Amino acid sequence: MEIQHYCYTRGYNIDYGNFSYPSNISDAVCRHVRSMARAILDDEKKDLLIPKWMLVKKGGVVVWGVCAYNRSLCKEKDKDREGRPIRGFFGVVISDVHGARVRVPFDIQYFKELYAREVEGYWDQREQHKNRTVGFIEGTYHYVEAVSGVVSGRLNADMFVCRSLGNVDKDGVVAEALALDEVSLVIDNDNLEQVTEPGCAFMNCLSKGVAPGEYPVKQKCPSCERYVSRFGDLGVCESCEKENLEKQREEEEMDKQMKKELENTQRKVRNLEFEIKTYERQLAQKQRWVKILGGLVILLFVMLAYTCRDESKIFDDKKAGATTTESIEEGDFVKQDTIF
Repeated sequence: MEIQHYCYTRGYNIDYGNFSYPSNISDAVCRHVRSMARAILDDEKKDLLIPKWMLVKKGGVVVWGVCAYNRSLCKEKDKDREGRPIRGFFGVVISDVHGARVRVPFDIQYFKELYAREVEGYWDQREQHKNRTVGFIEGTYHYVEAVSGVVSGRLNADMFVCRSLGNVDKDGVVAEALALDEVSLVIDNDNLEQVTEPGCAFMNCLSKGVAPGEYPVKQKCPSCERYVSRFGDLGVCESCEKENLEKQREEEEMDKQMKKELENTQRKVRNLEFEIKTYERQLAQKQRWVKILGGLVILLFVMLAYTCRDESKIFDDKKAGATTTESIEEGDFVKQDTIF
């Protein structure tokens, strides 16, 4: 659990903004808290004579503080260049509170000291600065600690409803709210509009100016950013949910088609592989037959060569015999001529 502080206000030289901003929460959370605070600070119908206490607890982060005129916290350095009174939100930011027993300072004196540290000392600055006050400010201040069952069943956790709690113990409401996982609360709001503005509506308010009861509110759809009265199971408005479901069905249908095409392709590949293996076997058989036939041809050539050689020898022998006979006959004829 880490404790820092946040001051949304203006100084002598810079306009309204994150005058002193914490580093233990994201920019998105900081913007959300700022928009919730501005719903109270920007209400021109009321003049913030009574400070408004604000609590936002969500996603393991607790932001607790006061919306007020700066003069409620400081007698000097509380007006702009035109002499107009400055207002702001001054809060404690506690991060990573999962499973921890949280407490917050429900004491205006605490935030006067915070103002002295984080605003007065930087009054003439021209740029925003990071929070320097880490951890709770030391001193004797009134704290409220998270306790369940103090005002059991009175707090609302539906973001599309703002419940006005009526005349309830403030410390008990804060203690109960700190024990919930997600909740938002304003104490001493002047009117209903301050806590039901679209996009920055609170779940609960404790005020003499608003009759007890439940009031419907709208929230911004995270998908289309329209202000709607209800989210579906997917955490978006019904239109976006319908579009998402249709898109999901289309994707599923596409996945089925792609799966079918993949199966067909795989089947074709298997068939091709079978045909290739068949051709390979046939080719191997042909190659074996070619080798066998080649061997037979070579053998025939050898046999033919031997046969031709034998026939040539016989022919030569016959030819030689014929020559001898002719020689004998010629010799005999010569002899006969000699006799006669």
